[in-house]
Amino acid sequence: MKKRFLIISSISFLAVLVIDQISKYLIIKKIPETGIFLLEDFLSFNLTFNYGIGFGLLLPSWTITVLTVGLIGLLVYLLINQIKQRLYLTSFLISLVTAAALSNFTDRLFRGGVVDFVSIQINSFTWPSFNFADIVITVSAIILIFITFNKNSEK
Repeated sequence: MKKRFLIISSISFLAVLVIDQISKYLIIKKIPETGIFLLEDFLSFNLTFNYGIGFGLLLPSWTITVLTVGLIGLLVYLLINQIKQRLYLTSFLISLVTAAALSNFTDRLFRGGVVDFVSIQINSFTWPSFNFADIVITVSAIILIFITFNKNSEK
């Protein structure tokens, strides 16, 4: 089980990194400045750079770098700990979050900010733009919360 888990987790980790970075590359190279509207006034792709943290909250770049490196370090620690305890689903989800966080951090290092492009608008409310990595983080976190509150879900 452990060997199969490591193979699946490694492939999934790399897939998150590659899909996220390719999607951002394509958005930067192919999306017009006016964006692309997929579902009329609801869903669109517009290139934006997030120089802050979640939801566009601004902090000095050195603070964001320190927090991000610390978070990735914590995730790696948790991942190793969960693997040792044979909590494979939790480990898998943490590895996905780590890959997504690493991909967004790569943007900060090489592009100066995180590339966001998915935009959702409902009437006059516009949700902050996000990317594939953000979706992976959100979905994985929701499942991790569910697992945490349902102790028997991994046994």
